Amino acid sequence: MFSDPDVDAVMCARGGYGSMRILPLLDYEMIRAHPKPFVGFSDISALHHAIFMKTGMVTFHGPVVCSLGQVEDSSRIMLRQALCGQLPRAVVAPAMRPLLPGAAEGRLAGGNLTVLCHLLGTAFAPCFSGCILFIEDCGESLYRIDRMLTQMKLAGCFEGLGGIILGSFKDCGAEADIYILVTQIFEGCRVPIVAGLPAGHADSNWTLPLGANARLDADKAELIFLESAAIER
Repeated sequence: MFSDPDVDAVMCARGGYGSMRILPLLDYEMIRAHPKPFVGFSDISALHHAIFMKTGMVTFHGPVVCSLGQVEDSSRIMLRQALCGQLPRAVVAPAMRPLLPGAAEGRLAGGNLTVLCHLLGTAFAPCFSGCILFIEDCGESLYRIDRMLTQMKLAGCFEGLGGIILGSFKDCGAEADIYILVTQIFEGCRVPIVAGLPAGHADSNWTLPLGANARLDADKAELIFLESAAIER
């Protein structure tokens, strides 16, 4: 689909599981040579991370085909803006609020926490040095979120991390408990943290350009893109 000139964008039909099986089979040089919008979320985070790691190309964390009928209108509008190279420069939502103060710049990276954690020990193990890390999840108990973040921290995934922005944590327990947990794990890292971004497994799933340079300002609770996320073909 990347090499086919008749294909303008690649939008995943669903998440589910199995994306990790594809990672060693992809021709990343060919993908780099034929950039085009790639869209998906949840298990698709494995593909986002691998493409980011191997090509440096911007991909879009956003709705899959099967979720388009369930998300709010704002999510469909933002997806269309992303595909047309017209994403707003700043992302601000009423629910966004700071957990730890400060500001940082870096490339936006991340996706589903569970998927990213399961890349540890592989050739695609994540390292988010200099990045603004976005994470979200669904159906994970608080103790499992604690264990995954701690494992990634012990593995060195967060060394040199610029900042963190939390998306939705659907069916993961009380948001307040998750926010306390994240603050406890990262308070010694002195990185800005913002919670409440409407992206992930929820009715609002705003499209995010993973790989784009961004600035996270926790004091203003906003995420600003420092460059156009348009895909040059």
